[in-house]
Amino acid sequence: MIPLGPDVFAEAVRRLVGDCPLYLAVSGGRDSIVLLDLAARAGIAAGVVHVDHGLATHSAAWARFCAAAAERRGLAFHSCRVGVVPGGDLEARARAARYDAFQRLLPGGAVVATAHHADDQAETVLLRLLRGSGVEGLTGIAPSRPLGPLTLIRPLLAWPREAIDTYARARGLEWVDDPDNAELTRDRNYLRHTVLPQLAARWPGVGARLGRLAGHARDARALAAWTAERLGLGAGPAPTAGLAGAPDPVAHAALRAWLRDVGMRPPPEARLRQGLQDLLAAAADREPVLAWDEGELRRHRDRLFRLPAPVPDGPAGRLDWEAAGHGLSPEIRESLRCGVAAPGERLRLVSGGPRRRVSELYRERGLAPWERHWWPVLRLDDVLVAVPGIGVATEYAVPAGWWPVWRPVLPTGTDVTAGWALMAGEGE
Repeated sequence: MIPLGPDVFAEAVRRLVGDCPLYLAVSGGRDSIVLLDLAARAGIAAGVVHVDHGLATHSAAWARFCAAAAERRGLAFHSCRVGVVPGGDLEARARAARYDAFQRLLPGGAVVATAHHADDQAETVLLRLLRGSGVEGLTGIAPSRPLGPLTLIRPLLAWPREAIDTYARARGLEWVDDPDNAELTRDRNYLRHTVLPQLAARWPGVGARLGRLAGHARDARALAAWTAERLGLGAGPAPTAGLAGAPDPVAHAALRAWLRDVGMRPPPEARLRQGLQDLLAAAADREPVLAWDEGELRRHRDRLFRLPAPVPDGPAGRLDWEAAGHGLSPEIRESLRCGVAAPGERLRLVSGGPRRRVSELYRERGLAPWERHWWPVLRLDDVLVAVPGIGVATEYAVPAGWWPVWRPVLPTGTDVTAGWALMAGEGE
């Protein structure tokens, strides 16, 4: 293994993101201080970011220590305190709060580096394996990934804890030790201090092997994403034909990749298998749904739609108004209530024309059944007077009136029909 130094560190960064300055996530521990020292010596440090989770008695002193470490190297220091309440899944909640803080503290487009190393990778892979994770979980810690408007990188993943410790002591670096890292009631600490040393004593190099397993899992994930694209699963609703014609393992892998594209964690394997079978086998007049904690999958007109949680249970968005040559009077506008269409409810759009069922108007525009519950109708007392995107009842329309416009607000990644996009002004 090549010893750690500024030049090899800079090369590791270039392989991930090219030539660019780094913001360094520094907690004050040995690993992050080594990260800071390497980046500063390599001349690619843009600044330091520190997040105080408020979980440790000495956290304020640690923040001052990090500020001093940045100042000695002539680097800008960005910090904030976040609130993380002790309890279940503390590590995940602290990480989420930390990543949110990075996005608030740093400019858009910035690259932020963390000090995760090869032993961290081995612990993560083994921990997820023991928790029953599938191939996706075994990908472990990604060397690089988007983080909102930022890019998050881990340039030290190729080096084990021993190499980092050797560098720190050779440089005479100082750091702070978090006593919680020795608390064996935490799963990761138990693996780090008890399980992995015993495995390494029997099978030397186990950490590197777990790291290679993570690499193989990332290859499998890339293959699944490639397969999904070949089966027609891209942006927006997915045609069912490709999935129906693929072998089950291929279809399952492609579907999981397609769900991850919008940030949805796939359902458990047994539920995914049965749910996909039900979605593909259902008759055209049925409304099958695969629901789990992350949201829902639904089928409409031979396409699958991703509905990330929280799935709306009523009109999803806000009502705006535009001046129009044909619309509602200001008096009526101020008295309207927003709701959803009742079964059989009708609207006359043309003077002298028929009163048409709202459900029929929705169907003509191609709205999926669940989208009809997300789209509003406007009533004066109990009388339907308008449907945004469709029209105003002729009995209530006036010249130089106000036209209702619905601005949908749906969870990120929600697939919608072409009819919905047109009614919402999102399509052509």
